[in-house]
Amino acid sequence: VDIVKDGTVVATFGRGEGFGEMELMYACRTAATVVVATEKAVCWRLGRSTYRNIVMRASQEKRVLCKKSLAAVPFLESMTPWQQDHLADALKPCAFSKGDVILVAGDTPTAIHIITEGTAQVIGDNHKEICELTAGELIGELEFLNQHDTIADVVAATEMSTLKLTQEHFELCLGPVINFLKENSLTDKYAYYREKRKDQSI
Repeated sequence: VDIVKDGTVVATFGRGEGFGEMELMYACRTAATVVVATEKAVCWRLGRSTYRNIVMRASQEKRVLCKKSLAAVPFLESMTPWQQDHLADALKPCAFSKGDVILVAGDTPTAIHIITEGTAQVIGDNHKEICELTAGELIGELEFLNQHDTIADVVAATEMSTLKLTQEHFELCLGPVINFLKENSLTDKYAYYREKRKDQSI
């Protein structure tokens, strides 16, 4: 089918793709016209109440799984149940294989990762291993907190599972624990980070 707006085809959807979900979720008027572009098209139709129930159930199941995965994260203890729910809704599960590069030094960060399973290596200058990060620890949070490019490479040392949080949601969801993150950055594990930041400011 073609998606037509103001007389122009703005998109074409094929098998397995859907349309009209935004109108069902937000009870708004249809934003474009959908026209069959082939000889015929076979579609499944869902009513508003059925679609909303499916989406709400899936969202609730994702929230429960995310909160279960976050059980080992220390800073969650200082967040209220409502704040934890809000954080869980904003997270996206990710998986990495051994050797996958998660962050590259010098890049502008777009997300932080909360490790739920596995181990990551932080690699500094001259390919020197700085430290390891394990379940319950964060990747890339200081770059967001202090608004600068990535300080070191971060590579999956094992099979890994993480929960990703975009910069858009960082302050909104993690505002209550920013002091914890700042205090955590003063530990020995972050000595390389502090030294690099000092060099960059000279």
